[in-house]
Amino acid sequence: MNSTVLRTLEDARFDSYNRLRNEVSDKSLELILEIFAFGDISDYYRHKQCLIELNDQQLMRIRQLTLLSLCRNRTEVSFEDISKRLMIPRDHVINYLVILGDSAVIRFRIDELEKKIDIEEICQSRDVYCSQDKPLEIVSIPSEQTVVRLIEELKRFRDERVKKVKKDISKEIKKTIKSGTGIKRPLES
Repeated sequence: MNSTVLRTLEDARFDSYNRLRNEVSDKSLELILEIFAFGDISDYYRHKQCLIELNDQQLMRIRQLTLLSLCRNRTEVSFEDISKRLMIPRDHVINYLVILGDSAVIRFRIDELEKKIDIEEICQSRDVYCSQDKPLEIVSIPSEQTVVRLIEELKRFRDERVKKVKKDISKEIKKTIKSGTGIKRPLES
């Protein structure tokens, strides 16, 4: 089980670290999974003395998860913010972004002139903490990762989408009426 868990820490497609954390009995694995589920790279370095040592691929994955959290509800993120949150030197930001962007987790466009990324799509989310989960020992859970907050966000997302669809339908109806090419029925005999 331990080697399987350690392999998931490198896998960009794996997205349920909290479920795995609730299943393991090894304390060292539970703590590192807590960071992968809810924390970021700074949590790892802050508590490194009591955690298992991560390899380069695992560190890249936790940076990717940190980037996901950073990009949440944003359309752009500066290289400065990325450098600070991912704990990487400013002159290496683009190199890291090229690696981090080469996955199905997050899509963004690198704008070197403006020193920022434009977020195009986030294809994976972070884990959500539920009251039935094992208690957290290292990470303070941000409010946006609770079930109540997730429900509120989903409702907001739904409302925004419905509003956009209604606007698009209204625009299409007006265009159709204006052009006089509505839906035509066959003549009744």
